[in-house]
Amino acid sequence: MKDLKRKYIKMLELEFDDLREDIETLIEEERIRVETGKISNYVFMENFSTMKNEIAGINSFIHEIEELDVSAIGSISDMLEEIKRIFVKNFRRYGFTKTSTDILLRKVEKISMYLMHQNN
Repeated sequence: MKDLKRKYIKMLELEFDDLREDIETLIEEERIRVETGKISNYVFMENFSTMKNEIAGINSFIHEIEELDVSAIGSISDMLEEIKRIFVKNFRRYGFTKTSTDILLRKVEKISMYLMHQNN
């Protein structure tokens, strides 16, 4: 069970690392858009600030789930609830929109369903 819990956390880390890279790519695309005059510097700075905040939320989330003591958590369901709690806390603190939070929470749940299915 402990291995399955660690596997779950590792999969989440990979998914959210990928998301972080996607956001970094979007920042670079926004830089190009401001340099070519497609958006104003003001719009760029607003978007940049939002995306950097999202990266900070992702980093905080990853850090907290890496620190989880999986041996102290009873079941996969208990661990999922703890991860959801950490997730919601971090993404609210860093200003993720409800829509973004809902989409990302679905990723968390899909990984959970996959692992539970693999365990049966």
